[in-house]
Amino acid sequence: MHRSVLEDPEFVAWANEHVVVLVGHPPGSHKTVDVKKPKPGEPKTQCSLYLGLSCDDHEQVYEDAVEPPKAGKDDKPPADGKAASDKPKAAKPKPKVKGKSELVLPKMSFDGVPASFVVPPEGTPELFKADREPKACREGLEAAQKALDEHPVLRSRWKAYEKAFADAEKAQKDGKVKVCLLALGKIDADAKDGLAKPVAERLKAVLDAIQAKVAPKVASATAGSGAPAVKAKTLLALRAELDVPLSTPLPALAEIDAWLAANAPEAVPPAAPAK
Repeated sequence: MHRSVLEDPEFVAWANEHVVVLVGHPPGSHKTVDVKKPKPGEPKTQCSLYLGLSCDDHEQVYEDAVEPPKAGKDDKPPADGKAASDKPKAAKPKPKVKGKSELVLPKMSFDGVPASFVVPPEGTPELFKADREPKACREGLEAAQKALDEHPVLRSRWKAYEKAFADAEKAQKDGKVKVCLLALGKIDADAKDGLAKPVAERLKAVLDAIQAKVAPKVASATAGSGAPAVKAKTLLALRAELDVPLSTPLPALAEIDAWLAANAPEAVPPAAPAK
């Protein structure tokens, strides 16, 4: 990516919300500098070329992701007779973060620098040539995103989704169905504009798990020869737990309402306003 793109404030603001930028740069061309007035807990030094990163960061990415150049027919062997790739090279230790899987980068080969790649989730890098001017770079990246998913997620929304999913899954584990559904409702609120495929699939998986758990309770409450009023009381209690506005209500909620309408119409709650 051209430096003029990396330093363009409008592109930087857009990129911070829409893409994950990973920079690889070999060592030797620049130095580490001191950070002016670092905040508590922040590094005291940084790369002089890529502010906010350490040189160790971009050197490790380069080492992990770049294919070594192939030797040409005119290349001369080093004085010791060993090719550079044959020489032992001490690997930099990679910090391990508890609970996080190690990032494995795909290998990339290119002629000339700067060179840019788009790497989709499945991991096959694609050479990206529209990286010399901010407007063209943004438009090219937006087109790549649209080809992958019609509804890409902004970074700020992704953070909100992650919190909502964490809250929902904790509530589900604790058996708090209503709390779980309320958390999921914060994600489902965006469904009218379209959810990214991974978000929609994760949301559906949690809702399906809730449906699988409450369906036997509905079936048990409606079975047998008990008085309709007793059954209605049980079903209304279940309904109160499930009654959270969603773009696609749980089937169990529809089953409860259908039973109440047929067997205890006086207990049917008023219809909720359309979402």
